Amino acid sequence: MKSIFIAVSLILIFSSCRVEEANIPNINVEEDFVPYVNAFIEEGAKRGHEIDFEDTGLTIVFGNIPTASASCSEIAGPNGGSHQIIVNKNAWEALNDTLRERLIFHELGHCELGRIHKNDKFSDGSWRSIMRGDPLSQVDERLPVPYFGFRRDYYIDELFNDNTPSPGWASYNFDYNDLETAALNTLISRSNLEKLSDTINLALENYELEFEVKTISGEEATWLAWGTEAKHYFFWLRENEFHFAANSNFQGPFHFIESETLDFRERQKITIRQHGALCKVFINEKFFFAVDRLPSDLFFIMSSTENEILIESFRLSEIID
Repeated sequence: MKSIFIAVSLILIFSSCRVEEANIPNINVEEDFVPYVNAFIEEGAKRGHEIDFEDTGLTIVFGNIPTASASCSEIAGPNGGSHQIIVNKNAWEALNDTLRERLIFHELGHCELGRIHKNDKFSDGSWRSIMRGDPLSQVDERLPVPYFGFRRDYYIDELFNDNTPSPGWASYNFDYNDLETAALNTLISRSNLEKLSDTINLALENYELEFEVKTISGEEATWLAWGTEAKHYFFWLRENEFHFAANSNFQGPFHFIESETLDFRERQKITIRQHGALCKVFINEKFFFAVDRLPSDLFFIMSSTENEILIESFRLSEIID
């Protein structure tokens, strides 16, 4: 398996293509991008793709582009084409490692694999491909690709083979009452709070957090977070929007829903259940999304400041099988 050591530039999520004149395929990848190009080569090799860019060349560099996006170009010449990717430096620096990988893989999907944008979704609302991109509706622009954790392998499989079968997680539909054989041992129970700030001096393997909440701050987003300092999840609410994410150094944004049936200015019930391999999210006892479990270290529970959210009830329980 070959590694590539080059100098590169990056941009962000949407792509454009153009053809220019060049004499010789060139390799020039800036240092920031080398690990992600090497990862692309390695992931391709696992899936039967030999990639070395000797025939195409590759340039990835930081450059000036009008929006926070990445641009893929093909520079034509007598000895073949040369891939060129330009990246917005400010946008790059705002991304964590996972999102940087996704961005470079997306752009190399255009240049090296000949992929175009693919905006299909699974029944759970998740994107089918990391090749999601323009044109997008206003709502879809805000919906990230859940390229993280146990979902990552599928998205890389699909990148190299767009006929990859749908993964099992795309049809998850867990039952809120699936704990019938387990016991809940309530550790904390509170009511009528405008702020939460608790540190739990227990290493909990399996637990349930349940909130009945409503926003009281008008159009401002309000949030609740839980986990460790290094790895934590949070959701934020605004009228009929529910966003679910992790801290940026951990995994980043996950999933988003905007629904006329949700109105967080009225009381809504949110359940976070970490049990077994998954952390599951329910809204009003209906399954919403599932992610990788958090570490069982000492963890915290926090909410936005006062006057933004009313927590009508809050309960933390240990799940005992």
